[in-house]
Amino acid sequence: ESEPPISWKHRADMGILAEPYWLSVLEEAGYNIGIPIPSKAKCGPHMTTYIDGIMDWKYPIEIKDKTGFGYKKLVTEQYSGLAGREPGEYTQVQLGMYAVNAKVALYLCAPADPALLQRVMRDSKQFGPSYELPPFYLEWVPRNDTHIDMALERAEMIVKDLGQDTAPPREFDGIPVNKKGEPKFPCGWCS
Repeated sequence: ESEPPISWKHRADMGILAEPYWLSVLEEAGYNIGIPIPSKAKCGPHMTTYIDGIMDWKYPIEIKDKTGFGYKKLVTEQYSGLAGREPGEYTQVQLGMYAVNAKVALYLCAPADPALLQRVMRDSKQFGPSYELPPFYLEWVPRNDTHIDMALERAEMIVKDLGQDTAPPREFDGIPVNKKGEPKFPCGWCS
């Protein structure tokens, strides 16, 4: 088993350091912020989630520290919120709400290097030299029981597949063509 790249370890460490900072900012803004004990909660078969914080003892908080292009995608692409921009993180937030039986969660994200990202964006024709990068991205994410059920069903399928000697069937996202209008998946080349 190989070690993950040092840059991945660095990003993980910076994410851990960002959490107390943002919880303190929210607390200074007048919100009642706590850290659940234990912060590790069961959220499906063989799955646990770590709740970064709790606002007013009922709203879980998910804090992310993103690299430049991930943050740029989050604040500029025209999709419907976190669900359309970062589906994996949306699922994580949904499973966090499921784990603590919450109806809504706060998603907070900040860029890892805002000055560098702003400079890159100002140099592009799309944004221009006076572009001001939002210092953070906040979204109240409502609970979506349909999405939670789908994630739990997928987790159960994966657990079942782990116990078999044959490869699981290929997955299909329901979108038959790519952005160029070409047939997408299944391609017939991979097993």
